[in-house]
Amino acid sequence: MQFRSDHSIAGAILIVGFAISYAIYAGQTIAPSRAQVNDTTNNEATEQTATLLEKAAPITITDHRRGTSNPDLTLIVYNDFECPFCKVEHEGLREVFPEYKDRVQWVARHFPLPIHAKARNEALASECADFLGGNDAFWAYSDKIYEATPSNDGLDSTFLPIIAKDIGLDTDAFNACMTTAEEKFGSRVDMHSDEAIATGGRGTPWNILVLKDGTRHSIEGALTATQFRTIFNDLLVNE
Repeated sequence: MQFRSDHSIAGAILIVGFAISYAIYAGQTIAPSRAQVNDTTNNEATEQTATLLEKAAPITITDHRRGTSNPDLTLIVYNDFECPFCKVEHEGLREVFPEYKDRVQWVARHFPLPIHAKARNEALASECADFLGGNDAFWAYSDKIYEATPSNDGLDSTFLPIIAKDIGLDTDAFNACMTTAEEKFGSRVDMHSDEAIATGGRGTPWNILVLKDGTRHSIEGALTATQFRTIFNDLLVNE
C-alpha cells in the first residue's frame, strides 16, 4: 500500500506496520505491501498519478459527507461493505474523525467488489437509508453495517431491514425501497465504482485525499486511526 503524492509532502512519513488489501478486480490480485507516505521524485509518474486522480468527481451536496462543509482536507473513501479491511479502516476513522471534523470532510463512495456477492446489495441498502432519512441516516446505517458484518459475505441479508429499524427508519418503507433499489441507485453505485477504477483504485478501501488548494493524493489499502491521525496532522500543519 502506498500513499502517492503529486506534490511533495513535508516529512515523508513512514507509517509503521503493514496494512493489507486483498481484492480481485478484472482478474488482478492485490497483494499486501508496506504502508508508507512517499515524496515522488519521478516527474512523469507524478504527472500520470495526478491525471488519474483528477478523474474523481468534485464533491457536491449529493455526496455522503461527514464533517465540515468548508474543509482544509477532504478524504474520499471508495468502500466495500464486505471488505474486512474497509471495516478496519471505517472503525479507525470513526475513532479519530471527531478530532478533525472541524477541518476535515469525510466522503463515502461505493466500490463493491465482485468477490463479495453481498456488498452491492448492502451499498443499495445504504442508499435506501439515505433516501428515507437523509445524510445522517446514510452514515448511521453504514456504521451499523460495519459493526454487524464479520466481512467476506458474512452478514445475513435479513439483518438489513433490522438495521434500518435500529436507526429509526420505517421497516416497511425500507423494504419497499429495496425492491426498486437497483433501478433507483444502481447507476450511482456503478458510477462510483467506475470512478474508483479510473482514478487508479485496484482494491478496497481506495482513498483519495484532496487538499484545500486542490492537490490530490491517494492511499491504497486500509489505515488505522493512528495512521490517519499521523497523516492528518502532517497535512493540516502544512496547510
